[in-house]
Amino acid sequence: MMGPAFALTSNSSVDFTFDDFDEVREHPHSNSFLLSLEQIIQGAFGSSVSDLQKYKPEFKGVDQRKFDQHIQNSEYCQGKLKELDLYEAISMLL
Repeated sequence: MMGPAFALTSNSSVDFTFDDFDEVREHPHSNSFLLSLEQIIQGAFGSSVSDLQKYKPEFKGVDQRKFDQHIQNSEYCQGKLKELDLYEAISMLL
């Protein structure tokens, strides 16, 4: 009976403060909490950054003129081109 009563009345919190990031990185349990940007990208896309950089889609059998026109007129494609620019900028930082 004491357990549930304690849980209802206990209002504790844990406050961690670190002066610099190296202190966090050196902590023995930090590997399970700290992720690099490369690990995040690999988890999100299922491929390594180098594999994503090497990927080139094939457009065999597609009329290039119609394809280019579609890309220029499509709001969706323009948004994806902006995303690709962002991914390229991020990959240069890695």
